[in-house]
Amino acid sequence: MSSTRVQSIEVAAETSYCMIAVATGQPSNGALAVNALEYTTVASLYEGQATPSTPREDARASPYALPSEPVTMLSGGTPVQRRQGSLTVGGPLRTIGAADTAPYGGYTTSGAASAAQATPFGALLSSCMARADAVTGSRTETISATAATTANTRYLMTGGAGAGSALNEGDLFKIDRTAGGGALQRVECAAVTSEIASGADTWVYLTPGMTTDPTTAEVVRRMCTWYPAIGLSGITDAGFVTAAAQIRMHGGRMAWLNGIVASKFRIFSNGGRVDWEATLDARIIQDADAGAPVNPARMEGAVAHALGAYAVIGSVIDRATGFPTEQGYAGTLMNLASFDLTFTPTLAFDSRSDDLAGAANVEITNWDAELVVTMTPHSTLYTNIRDMFLTQQERNVCIGFGPVGQGNGGCIWMGAAVPQGDALISEGENGRQVVTVTYKPGLWDYDAVGGVGATDTPLRIGLSY
Repeated sequence: MSSTRVQSIEVAAETSYCMIAVATGQPSNGALAVNALEYTTVASLYEGQATPSTPREDARASPYALPSEPVTMLSGGTPVQRRQGSLTVGGPLRTIGAADTAPYGGYTTSGAASAAQATPFGALLSSCMARADAVTGSRTETISATAATTANTRYLMTGGAGAGSALNEGDLFKIDRTAGGGALQRVECAAVTSEIASGADTWVYLTPGMTTDPTTAEVVRRMCTWYPAIGLSGITDAGFVTAAAQIRMHGGRMAWLNGIVASKFRIFSNGGRVDWEATLDARIIQDADAGAPVNPARMEGAVAHALGAYAVIGSVIDRATGFPTEQGYAGTLMNLASFDLTFTPTLAFDSRSDDLAGAANVEITNWDAELVVTMTPHSTLYTNIRDMFLTQQERNVCIGFGPVGQGNGGCIWMGAAVPQGDALISEGENGRQVVTVTYKPGLWDYDAVGGVGATDTPLRIGLSY
């Protein structure tokens, strides 16, 4: 006996919006290699209307109803199914892994434009965010020296083969900290604001400042960085918006979902684990061919942890100059209890009438983000939090997640974070006080003037290579 429950969800990045075949005006499903998603929850199964329709009324005075007119195409004289709706799904955030070969070991392969979308999670996140990749061979850095006048925020780095740093403005990176000279212990992350060449090396400026200066033994690892962008969807590696996604769902009823774009994406701590959840809007939903469920394509990396990493709040941004007074200032540790980031893009459709989708593309016309953090406030941290609200300060916030090691860990980085009200002080576990603050990204203009992509974006999500 078959089951009506969802048994597996397979995902691929579309190469064109809704994969419309020119000859038929309908999706050419099956043309892409799909990989099964690792998920733990399916909150709703394409809720919404069935095939859109227009009601018809009998002009005569009578109690009789007429069938509604389906708003769809005909194929061989028969109306084509064209359901629309949404799917909410979530699961553990698994990191890239050291092998970095899609679909099981990574998000990218040698910097190829579409490889980050090959993994299920990468395809879904790339449906609503642009992505900046780091090509193979330039994903690690070594620190040659620190600058005494700008400790914690300026380091001399050498990239692969001594060719200077491969880090770019806007890149996120992590350092596996080896405090105390022991084995790898904690992850600390930051964003690059600028770089200045110095012979074969490069001076790299970052924010927020490191809590302590790293040593030359601590390896710097670039991250695959996702960031919001406004514009039309298109298959680009560092452009405005990457591809919409396609889903094949297995269960008692099979379904193809085309033109998937995330209308909400969450990354949040779930006890000691980091989870994700996405609301996925589908432009076309159709019954699919029969097929057996498949096992999920788990990435090689470890599931992200809310432990084993630093959460840091930076120094005050000087609005008179537009720059943070960051250089030379160590970041302040946040004694984090929990965090919850919600990213919400505003979607608009580029309409057309010659195919089943009824749209040539989807455009992100605006976006909003909110980061809620709960922490135990030590004196310095509480003063910073209080002053941010009372004196209208803006500071950069970076929440790292572990574990340490190659291909593991990542972070959420919010530039010019603005508190949305005074801190909420409440009683936590066993009477200990906790503070909850809600941040939104502010106007971030420290990166290169006229920069493109991640350099100008006050919200970034990174997963480490």
